[in-house]
Amino acid sequence: MNQVELPQCNRRQFLRMLGCSALLLGAATISNAKTKQRPNIIFILTDDQRFDAMGCAGNPLIRTPNIDLLAARGVRFDHAYVTCAICSPSRAACLTGRYGSANGVTTLDRPLNKGERTFAQFLAQAGYQTGCIGKWHLDTPPAECGFNTARIFQGNGPYFNRLVEADGEKKNIPGFVEDYIAGQSIEFIRAAVQKKTPFALWMCTQLPHMTPEFDWDVREETLALYSQAAMPVPSSWQDDLAGKPPYLKEGRSRLKAQQFGYAKKEAIQRRIRRAV
Repeated sequence: MNQVELPQCNRRQFLRMLGCSALLLGAATISNAKTKQRPNIIFILTDDQRFDAMGCAGNPLIRTPNIDLLAARGVRFDHAYVTCAICSPSRAACLTGRYGSANGVTTLDRPLNKGERTFAQFLAQAGYQTGCIGKWHLDTPPAECGFNTARIFQGNGPYFNRLVEADGEKKNIPGFVEDYIAGQSIEFIRAAVQKKTPFALWMCTQLPHMTPEFDWDVREETLALYSQAAMPVPSSWQDDLAGKPPYLKEGRSRLKAQQFGYAKKEAIQRRIRRAV
């Protein structure tokens, strides 16, 4: 692969750059098929994002031009289903391609079963530079999962001035956490290009995950694109769960909804407006 000089850029510019890079990498792979050139892989895992919260998925309200560009020039799985809709099991499933009942992660902060194999381990054995940047949220360390570069934070937390672990060293990083993730991802890609080795980057954002303690610091120009009163709410938001399994009343989603104040329609609309 020809060496490419990667520019300094912010998070939005990084996503735009990835949209262009996906096309170039795909073209390089096809044109060099006879030489069995190994493609570079960038796997972006967003946090707590609905499948249809993108313009490319047909959502008529949300504006996601950079994600739409990635989808148009890369690969988008439109028939993929989560088997356990919480963080750690979902990440373990992505890493292993196996159900939580098989890989051992069925709830938050659990380790993978001993001997479980990840895609990063297979790629590292094939000569890839493997990197994990961003949220981790598993009890098994990234190095044991096949990542030779890891700059992570364990779970959710503040969006600014985060404590991160960069290749084994813990330190506070000033600024917006997503800018850090994007910047570190660029550094990882640049280093792999300079070594002239194929790379696999697992880039895990914290957004759009939201918690009661930490509200998004959304730019005013972004908020101006959406009317809070026009935000749609789920048809089941006032469901009393009559006739449904009793455990749903004590489920994490319902308890969190109560913390977020979702008994009021306006509270849901405010969250949705700040999320889109």
